[in-house]
Formats: sequence, structure tokens, C-alpha cells
Amino acid sequence: MLDWQRAIASALHALNMLIAHQLVQDLELLAGRFEVLTVPPLCPLAASAYDFSRARELIERAEQSTRRWIEGGGLNRQSIPQALRPHVD
Repeated sequence: MLDWQRAIASALHALNMLIAHQLVQDLELLAGRFEVLTVPPLCPLAASAYDFSRARELIERAEQSTRRWIEGGGLNRQSIPQALRPHVD
């Protein structure tokens, strides 16, 4: 990967982290006031979310993950997925 590609990838990752942080803040603010169900995102994510050549793989993983979440009672729990919070894989 070229230096400019690394810089763009880093900037997109930082933007993604800012969005996740804001989402967590909004979910915490709405807790108890509205019913909000949040499907956990894929984590760890081996491919970049911006690498559209792997879109089919990511969609299939997301479908499987979401099915497991639903089958595990996800629709009956209002919680903020830990994967949205800052963490180390």
C-alpha cells in the first residue's frame, strides 16, 4: 500500500471511530426514553469496510452474525454493543 493510500485508510478509520463514538453517545442519551435495538457490527473486521471487492463476504458475515444475534434474543435486549465502544481486538 502506498503512503497516500495508508493516509486515506487511516483518515477513514478515524472517521469511522468518531461516528461509532457519536452513536454510542446518542444511544446512551436515548436509553430509557425510546426503544432502540442495535445490531452489533462485525468485529473483528479482517477486511476494510471500504474494500468493496470483498462486499459479498462482508454481507454474508453480517447476515450470519445478525441471525445469531436475533436467535440469541437480541430483539429482546436494549443494549449498546461492546464492539461500538473503543476496544482492542
